[in-house]
Amino acid sequence: MTLAYITHADCRLHDMGAQHPECPARLAAIEDQLVASGLSPFLEYVEAPLVSREALERVHAPAYIDALEERAPKRDWCTWIPTRR
Repeated sequence: MTLAYITHADCRLHDMGAQHPECPARLAAIEDQLVASGLSPFLEYVEAPLVSREALERVHAPAYIDALEERAPKRDWCTWIPTRR
């Protein structure tokens, strides 16, 4: 059985500040641990694709997505919003 490690280089740009657990350093630590544990060769590394609105609506209410779009920075930080690409 193959296990996928799905990520994207843009994830390293998502910096919520020093006090937030979701940060680029956490991704680096996870990848380092995969190598150190010997699991890395057993993973298939996959680049995450751009998500469609339809796919998002499979797991989130449309109103929630709309609220995120309204609050999102206008500087192309949210690359999953097709109108901002």
